Amino acid sequence: MDSRQVIIIGGGIAGAATALTLARRGIESLILEASAQITTKVGETIPPNVLPLLKIFGLEQCLQEADHLSCYGNQYIWGGNAIE
Repeated sequence: MDSRQVIIIGGGIAGAATALTLARRGIESLILEASAQITTKVGETIPPNVLPLLKIFGLEQCLQEADHLSCYGNQYIWGGNAIE
């Protein structure tokens, strides 16, 4: 029988952040991901204001080491025609 207390569905940034937060509190978790392969999830963007949160998790160097394009800001259209 598995002794982990929490099952996290999805291994994206939110699932990983949840697992890290739980681990810091001594709560073991299991992340379930749909794909057995590590894949690039096209369209995912981390806005620049997430950097302080990544520093809290000790993950800021992951952005520096990864081969990716930098994101300097976001604009979106949600429920209308105006860019916010």
